[in-house]
Amino acid sequence: MGRYGAKILGSPQYFVSRKKELLALIESKGSPHIWFTLSLPNEYWEGLRKILQVSDITSAKEMFLRNPHIADAYFRHQANLFFKTFFGSKGIESSWLWFRYEFQKRGNIHLHGMMRLNIDEDFPDLAELVIRGRKSHRLLSLIQANSPINDPIISEKLSTIVPTAFTDDKFDENNLVKEIPINLTSNFIDEHIQNHEAGMAAEKQIIGFRDFLLTTINTSSPLPTDSASLARDEPQSTEKKERKRHPSNKLHDVMSSSDYSLRCEETTALYKDLVSALQRHRHNQGYCMREGKCRFGFPRKLAPNSRLIVRDIYGERGANKGKVTRTMVDFEFATNDGWLNSHAKFGLLAWSANLDMSVLIDQETVVRYIAKYCLKVERPTKAFESILKDSMKLQAESGDEVVMKKVIRRTFN
Repeated sequence: MGRYGAKILGSPQYFVSRKKELLALIESKGSPHIWFTLSLPNEYWEGLRKILQVSDITSAKEMFLRNPHIADAYFRHQANLFFKTFFGSKGIESSWLWFRYEFQKRGNIHLHGMMRLNIDEDFPDLAELVIRGRKSHRLLSLIQANSPINDPIISEKLSTIVPTAFTDDKFDENNLVKEIPINLTSNFIDEHIQNHEAGMAAEKQIIGFRDFLLTTINTSSPLPTDSASLARDEPQSTEKKERKRHPSNKLHDVMSSSDYSLRCEETTALYKDLVSALQRHRHNQGYCMREGKCRFGFPRKLAPNSRLIVRDIYGERGANKGKVTRTMVDFEFATNDGWLNSHAKFGLLAWSANLDMSVLIDQETVVRYIAKYCLKVERPTKAFESILKDSMKLQAESGDEVVMKKVIRRTFN
């Protein structure tokens, strides 16, 4: 039955089959470098309003709700154009691309995806070099601080290690201490210095790529008054998304015009408006808050430079509870605005709607995304459930034919 179920679009077996295909793609062509989400700005896209043959936002909203199939088709069309532009030969060229469409509870379409750049490096492999290098640095710092060193050659080599670096890394030092031999040798020190240097080089490569592609620097001047605060300011009247002024109103074909420039005054102003409207996080109790904390880590710590932080992960249950199960690498982005989401400037301008993008450097994160989004079965919307329940109440007195007509009429209107 599983073989036949895999051919039924949207079934659990179908998504299991797609997951196997994606894992085979990763195994044959390499791990993905980027994870992204594209969202639909509802009736704000001017191109969609032209198709719906309405000019004002109020009428567009009504037509958008009555014609979701048109909005979905337009979204898919724009997504394909975005992939050809941003992930194509004239953008950040991809060697493979995977994505899937989803629908929110209210019915709005969006998509999640991942892609691999047309480069040889695997970021999880570079992250492993960073982890190994940081552990070697911590081990050498422990030797420097606690072990009597009589060998002048070893002492000179250890003098190159700065013990105060990477103090935010979280390791189980007991495990590191066990690796220190009773009789230190120059070869042992050389091995760990080489690990440290290789880790530094890998970190520079990862951060260089991330800061080239993505940004968390707010270019507005002056900065928002809450950029360094622990809480967002209350929405002002100008923040209430006056529909005629929403930055997503811009036509997409403006971006491909012959005189278009990323540096022109009009484009710079549009980018700042898009950042303000779409890329500054605001807490939502039903979405991002878990036990009083934001699951996306907002507000972020202000920092002048991007860096990587390495930390041990401990088991929370079973035989591994309290034990180190793995070590992972986290980004700390350079930012001057603690509420600003990581985004690609050109991607945001090209999509002209909400665009989330992140660099994948942790292999388990990749596996978790695959498990979550490849096996996620769409649920019927509550609105459709309500239609069925309300209609079934009439079955006894009205008959099956009347009930079916009512369901069809309410579903397609």
